[in-house]
Amino acid sequence: MTDSLCILAFTPVPARARCDGWSCAVQRGFVEGLAAGMTPGAAARSVGMGRQGAYALRRRPGAESFAAAWDAAAAFAARQRAARRTPAPVRPRLPTGPAAEAIGCAGRAAVFAARSDDEARSALGTMLDALYGPKADSLPPPAPVSPPPGREPCELSAAALSLSRAGG
Repeated sequence: MTDSLCILAFTPVPARARCDGWSCAVQRGFVEGLAAGMTPGAAARSVGMGRQGAYALRRRPGAESFAAAWDAAAAFAARQRAARRTPAPVRPRLPTGPAAEAIGCAGRAAVFAARSDDEARSALGTMLDALYGPKADSLPPPAPVSPPPGREPCELSAAALSLSRAGG
């Protein structure tokens, strides 16, 4: 038996015989609608009933088989939708590590290609300069600042300057 036929093999909920009620044929049509991918409201409307009536029927005593068929039909429809869905395209893997070099930038996405470490550093520096401005190393030295009035300029020896630049 196929999945769709197994779903329809359920015991309908016993109901009073009414011309506008949930007869066996209406219950079967409702479950077929669910298996076709309809929402419970749409499946109920397709057989001339309402969504709230379908949920009330599901909660009735003796509706266990109907509820199981409902769940199986919804799961069947979900599997069918997943099978029809096309998979997302696989992106090529980008090289990582120090050998990866950013050679272009379009918005936030950067394009990478493997090169030597020195070339990678140089290209990355160029890209960062283009994005954020030049590095502090490549900027001209700041203009000398004159001391405020009433203060004398501070004189540093060459040894003190070399220590302050070396970070020690």
